[in-house]
Amino acid sequence: MIKALFFDLDGTLLNSKTEISDKTRTTLKKCVEKGYKLFIATTRPPLLHRMLPNQANWDEDILAGILSLFTGGSYYNGGCIKIGEMKDYISIPDEIVGKIIRSVQNHDKINIALQFEGEKHAFRFPLEDKEYKRWGVAADEVLPLNQANNMKAVKILVFNSSLIDSVSPINEKLVSELKSICTDNAKFYLISCEPNPDN
Repeated sequence: MIKALFFDLDGTLLNSKTEISDKTRTTLKKCVEKGYKLFIATTRPPLLHRMLPNQANWDEDILAGILSLFTGGSYYNGGCIKIGEMKDYISIPDEIVGKIIRSVQNHDKINIALQFEGEKHAFRFPLEDKEYKRWGVAADEVLPLNQANNMKAVKILVFNSSLIDSVSPINEKLVSELKSICTDNAKFYLISCEPNPDN
């Protein structure tokens, strides 16, 4: 008997407008009524209550109601498992984090985002105000990269100057360097971010 259901966000629960349709919302409620535990599986941090309103025209009460249907989830590509209020993090070895930062700093115009336990963030270069909101943080909550040494990173993103509008490929030499640093020590994903014409 199925006791738990896991849902991806983008393209699964969320439509192209970053919204959950009324039909999907009704179906989720019926699943909970039948005793199923619902979980989210996403690359995002467990800051959906702060991220999603900035990506779509969400009513905060409706969003809170939807999120309350979920028992927990797998966030940061599995870097954080959340059940209720309990969170368990899997951090990237400090040595790997240091090597990645040094490698990226050899390339102009390449930004890096470090996401830490407790949903703290650090960036190599400052972002525009609207971009911080998309990460689920405010500019004054972001740590300077050089002050994040003792934090435990759970996810690292390397991207062109703006993640939201970044469609240019990252230098192949840097990609090769990062792959070799991560081999057997951390998961490595190469993705592209297409610009959203609605933003």
